[in-house]
Amino acid sequence: CISLLSRDPSTRPDGATLLQMLRGRPSDKAELRPTPSGEDAATVFVGRSAELKELERALSATDDGVPVVCFVQGLSGMGKSALAERCVNRAREERGAVILQGRCYERETVPFKAWDSVVDSLCRYLGKLPIYAAAELMPKDIEALAHIFPVLKRVEIVNRVKRRSRLPSDPRDLRRRAFSALKELFARIAHREPLIVYIDDLQWGDVESARLIVDLITGAERPAMLFLCAYRSADLESSPCLRALFENTRENKQTDIRQVTVSALSDAESLSLARKLLGPDSTVDAAAVARESRGNPYLLGEVVHHLKSSPGKQSSLRSDADGGGIVQTVSLEQALTERLSRLPHSAFTLLELLAVAGRPVNEETLAALIPTEVDLHEALTELRRSKLVRGVGVARSRAIELFHDGIRDAMLSRMDEALVQHWHRRLAAALEAHGTSDLQGLTMHLIGAQDYSRAGIYAIRAAVQANRALAFEQAAGLYAIAVKYHDDEAWRHELMVQWGDALMHARRGSQAAEVYLKAAELAAPGEVLELRRKAGVQLVLSGELQRGMEVLKESLQALDVRLPLEIAESLNTSARMRRTLEQRGLSFTPRRSNEVPPEALQRLEQLWAITMAIQLTRPLLGQPLIVRYLHDALEIGVPRHIVPALCCYFMNVDLFLSAIENEKPKSLQMAEQLCRESGDPYGRAWVALAQGFAFQNIGLLKPAALQLSLAEELFRNHCQGSTAEMRLCRHLTSWLVVMLGQFDDLARCEQWLREAEEREDANGVTRLKLVTAFGALVADDLDKARSRIEQAKKLSPDDALEVIGLMSVVARSQVALYEHDVAACRMLLSDIDRVLTSPLMAVRIWAGHALMQRARTVLMASELEPLAEPFLQNVETSIAQIEDLNLPHFADHVQLLRAAVAHRRGALPEALRLLDAILSDAEQAGDGPIVLAAARLCKARLLPPEPAAALQQEALTAMRARGVENPAAFMRLYAPGFEVPGGQA
Repeated sequence: CISLLSRDPSTRPDGATLLQMLRGRPSDKAELRPTPSGEDAATVFVGRSAELKELERALSATDDGVPVVCFVQGLSGMGKSALAERCVNRAREERGAVILQGRCYERETVPFKAWDSVVDSLCRYLGKLPIYAAAELMPKDIEALAHIFPVLKRVEIVNRVKRRSRLPSDPRDLRRRAFSALKELFARIAHREPLIVYIDDLQWGDVESARLIVDLITGAERPAMLFLCAYRSADLESSPCLRALFENTRENKQTDIRQVTVSALSDAESLSLARKLLGPDSTVDAAAVARESRGNPYLLGEVVHHLKSSPGKQSSLRSDADGGGIVQTVSLEQALTERLSRLPHSAFTLLELLAVAGRPVNEETLAALIPTEVDLHEALTELRRSKLVRGVGVARSRAIELFHDGIRDAMLSRMDEALVQHWHRRLAAALEAHGTSDLQGLTMHLIGAQDYSRAGIYAIRAAVQANRALAFEQAAGLYAIAVKYHDDEAWRHELMVQWGDALMHARRGSQAAEVYLKAAELAAPGEVLELRRKAGVQLVLSGELQRGMEVLKESLQALDVRLPLEIAESLNTSARMRRTLEQRGLSFTPRRSNEVPPEALQRLEQLWAITMAIQLTRPLLGQPLIVRYLHDALEIGVPRHIVPALCCYFMNVDLFLSAIENEKPKSLQMAEQLCRESGDPYGRAWVALAQGFAFQNIGLLKPAALQLSLAEELFRNHCQGSTAEMRLCRHLTSWLVVMLGQFDDLARCEQWLREAEEREDANGVTRLKLVTAFGALVADDLDKARSRIEQAKKLSPDDALEVIGLMSVVARSQVALYEHDVAACRMLLSDIDRVLTSPLMAVRIWAGHALMQRARTVLMASELEPLAEPFLQNVETSIAQIEDLNLPHFADHVQLLRAAVAHRRGALPEALRLLDAILSDAEQAGDGPIVLAAARLCKARLLPPEPAAALQQEALTAMRARGVENPAAFMRLYAPGFEVPGGQA
């Protein structure tokens, strides 16, 4: 309060305000801050009331039980940080909110850098709670979270929690559990009291941090909290963190995402601020200062400081006699340059060090680095007084940072290369002497000092550190540095293998493949095949099938496997191999893994990796691999390998060939029996997956969805290294979402699409783009639907005989039906007929789906024909084929088609009878409500206006309640043929 009383009278708080401060209740009239300058000025004097209200509304929105992400953006110096800080301070004081605050620094190099200080804040919060209260917040996988953020182990309750399960050895599984644990922890905190996570300067965050944010705000059990992220808008395109974050939150309907732009001050606001900063006795023209600042509060503060410290400059900012413009322009750079040039040597030297460091530096480190002739205390006092530096951190670990980024830019522009290298060398030496844990920071300073050999050594240690923290992107970058600065070929080979592994874990499959191939060139003969196998698998999963198969050729030969590259040859080969397998039988001699020679198990695992990669991309092409894998698994006799082999064999071979040969597949029953005996979670997950596929095949879609959901949960939470299996679950589930009419779950498919794009999963991206094209039609966005289909075609050219071909033709016909494009429907008929020749049609649900789309497309194509009867007979043929499949899901769909045919023939009573049958006994499961609404719309078109109006309104309401934006167009996806008058046949 004494400090406040010593202020300029124009900015001094009144007595009532001071009394409130003494009582610990600050009023809105004053901030507990020093004399305002720069960013503080915008908040204290101008208030930014409109933007502040937007932030407070964002916090209030979390009361609805959903996370809210609020991005605060603005140019440098606009006051975004001060605005966000005022918001969180108010929330803490008025709502008792828990504030977990962090900040990114440009040269900070810790893993998950945007979260590092947030987790420090979390540790302080947990440490202050009573032990029983903190125990209630602990998630089940807190150990996995503490693996990423070791600082959590300093919290007493974290160390006291008993381990509930063994941590997974697969780093991707471990990271997934850690992310889930943080989500669970935040959800529990947010359930007790309002929670705000505030991260400043997010433009300097890393991709890993962005992925963690995305994981927390998407999917199930999202915490009802406010994410407040401030960033410089000028860095949006150049920041990998911001690009990743916005790409993965684009079109995210699960989370309330808001933007608050802190724009330039208005002329009136700038004038008000200038008058307050200049004071009542100033002779400087405040309007001229306001104009010079161009609405930037930081620049305005610097100009005022520049003028006050240089009285001779003040006349230059008075208006001329005619009331014209400013006599002399003062830029931020000019103001800062003149301020810096007047600094004492000690203060200027300290600023040089801080500018090169680019992040807060501990005061003890500063004392060790500053030359002996420099008075550190005097320098810090001068720089604090001049508002050039500020202290950050807590009392035990106080650090000093530059007050604003503009100061750093101005300092670096004045320093020559030799001086910058000098300070990098001093910083590196200090970090090394103190045994720093910031190995990446040490590496960067050594590179800045051009000490490349030692930089390469520390880069290896930093990469290992990042890998342990599961920051795979960071580890990959560090391994790249290590490879660059090591000349020894043996070292380079080993480092390249680790670099490839880091890229693979970071979901950079195609890049990992290239690194593996380069490593193979330096490898010993015994390791070449393994590296090429890893490269080939990554290429296949990334969509480069032909090149991947070429790389895998030697690996397959070493495994004594030949894989045909044509579907017809592959099917013939798998049929021959299946007959051989049947002669052998499915019996085996049970063994434990430790009873089998290690090389035999390794060979089997290598075959499985290739098998899964091919199955995910070209299922028909991979049939021979699946038969071979089952044969080898039976020979080895380990149930853990036999159960997934039987399930995979059932889904991809047995079901197809049994249908063709009119037999009942036995593989799934055997897998179920073995699973009951062993209880292995991996086997249970595979059995659930196969059962889901079996239910889907016979048209029981709801049980299929439940089993697939169970399979994914088991793979995700109980099985290590099951990324490929989870992809397969998502492939099947995403199409079920459409067939079941679960339009709310299409947002989940959008999330899966973003994840597939991140991990360069070309096949997954293709499938999900085709599925989400349907979601675009739900939202009445035809351009987006067409774009998604076109993008899918570029990623994976249609193969009519594979699943992608079926999905593509279905998506294209849906777009043609939606926009009532009769000509396009006619052109699509040949493509649909080609799909119907695929062996995939042995799966009944896929055959039913293709036949249904064919019938609907033929119905609309007939509208161009003066004689429609041949087309209607064609529709009836497709209907008969659908009914032969005996799939309950399509019963009401078939009735709609029959009603449309009757209507086109002019048989109005028959059409109404068929529609009434749907309305009186419609199946409510799956997409039944949409079919019911479509039937109501169709009937309304056949009735007189008065009774039709109520029926039509009921149908429109039902469709809009399901999220359908254009019910009239959407109805054509289910019931084309009712927009043409009856009797056209």
